[in-house]
Amino acid sequence: MAWPLFSMGQTQTTVGSLLAVVVVLVGTLFLSRYAHRAVSGYFQLVASNDDIAVDDIAVSMYGSVARIIVWFIGVEIALHILGIHLSTLFAAGGFFALGAGFALKNVVENFISGGIIRAEKTIQAGDLIIIEKQWLTVKHIGIRTIEAITKKGVDIIIPNSIVAQSMVENLTRRSHVYRIKANVGVAYDSDRVQVRKTLEETVNRLEWISKQQAPTVHLVEFGDSSINYDINVWIDEVREARPRNSDLHEAIWQALNEAGIVIAFPQLDVHLDKNELPQ
Repeated sequence: MAWPLFSMGQTQTTVGSLLAVVVVLVGTLFLSRYAHRAVSGYFQLVASNDDIAVDDIAVSMYGSVARIIVWFIGVEIALHILGIHLSTLFAAGGFFALGAGFALKNVVENFISGGIIRAEKTIQAGDLIIIEKQWLTVKHIGIRTIEAITKKGVDIIIPNSIVAQSMVENLTRRSHVYRIKANVGVAYDSDRVQVRKTLEETVNRLEWISKQQAPTVHLVEFGDSSINYDINVWIDEVREARPRNSDLHEAIWQALNEAGIVIAFPQLDVHLDKNELPQ
């Protein structure tokens, strides 16, 4: 067992030391599997006791981290038996480690961000979110990226770190209603009382508006060619915002036409003085 095989620096490697390395690596293999099962089982148990929905991928991520830690310790012990110290390796490969660190920076950030998003449950598959003024429906939250669909039906992939570091509005999870706004301008010779009455009756007849918030009609501006009104209604289901916005504008257009109220458009009146015209 003490037969020398080769030397590494001041440490002589023997048959016994090689067998010890094999034992350490085999033991590390079994311990890493046990650590993965134990950590995963622990988080599942905690979640079940607290009545929290468990995300299988998130639990597996925690188990994988535990397995990596066990392997790191096992490999370090095996290298120490062979007379190789990690400090020496790190010193010799310092530049390589620095370059690898920069290369893996984004990967690690996305991995950690994905774990945080899954653990906090602030965003889940099926949620409608707004990020950087973009409306998105979340399809899947992965370890590195989030898959989503835009309002135009385009599939996009977003790194988890961008979502974790950005201001995200989750429209699905907020409890209050969502506002739809329309702007309309009428001619200056319109009857102000008739305009307000027509707009208020129109929005109050809409069957799909929320009962939690009453519609509003406000005169907001004297424009160059029109008197401008803001009409606000609220809906309970934010996913219906786009078709309901169309329904609102069509209802306003039809009501004003039926009432004989002119929807103004930009125009320019030019007055010529006959006395100044060339003869």
